Amino acid sequence: MQVLVVGANGQVGRLLMQQLLAAGDTPVAGLKPTEDGEEWADQGLMVCKMDLLAKPEQLASAIMGMDAVIFAAGSGGQRQIL
Repeated sequence: MQVLVVGANGQVGRLLMQQLLAAGDTPVAGLKPTEDGEEWADQGLMVCKMDLLAKPEQLASAIMGMDAVIFAAGSGGQRQIL
């Protein structure tokens, strides 16, 4: 199963990515445009960079073709009122 993990570089996201791999699924790392996805790419996994606040349509595009989506993105310790 192909699963998009939004927030793959976070504490929870990393654990989810590892669990999905161990279960035989194909996780896709959903990252901020400024984050490094080399760790996931080195494992042969797809990296999808998106800016959830400035360009939410990028998330919509990333979801296409996925069997499941896990939203594990936190606030990064910052609070922003939309």
